[in-house]
Amino acid sequence: GCPVQRSGPPPPGGLDPVSAAGCVWRFRGALALDQFDLVNAHHAYSGLGVELRRAGSRVPSVYYFHGSWEAEAIAKDGQAAVDGDEPTRRWRYRARRSIERFVLDSCTRIVGLSEYSREEVGAIAPRALAKYQQIPGGVDIARFHPAQNQMAVRRRLGLPIEGSVVLTVRRLDPRM
Repeated sequence: GCPVQRSGPPPPGGLDPVSAAGCVWRFRGALALDQFDLVNAHHAYSGLGVELRRAGSRVPSVYYFHGSWEAEAIAKDGQAAVDGDEPTRRWRYRARRSIERFVLDSCTRIVGLSEYSREEVGAIAPRALAKYQQIPGGVDIARFHPAQNQMAVRRRLGLPIEGSVVLTVRRLDPRM
């Protein structure tokens, strides 16, 4: 197998200097870069620890951009919270954007699913666009294909016999 280091999600209360420092601290010993050929991160929070630890290293890093951390926080909090006069909340939004910009600018490559994601990367870190590689989502159609008896599957799953059924697989979290 290959070694895996998980940093865990950002703290529920949001980003603050202590939690950001904690992320970097978790990676300081765990990321002995001479053990790895590639380091990848799927979130700016863990990417911060990776990129700060990776500084000066020749080990490449890939950041998988799933969406703006700042925009997700704003969507989760609601526009009323954004428009409100709470300096701490506004600081956390700016901190998220700054951290994500640092990670995007620092990583070796950026992977995203769509042109929309590419535009989001460009809005956050224009210099990072040259590193963006779009890899559309896909499915192995030899393994995953419609059942031969779709009506039996619908009955077994309790789905309506008539009409369309749409499935989406994603993180179940409020987003933009």
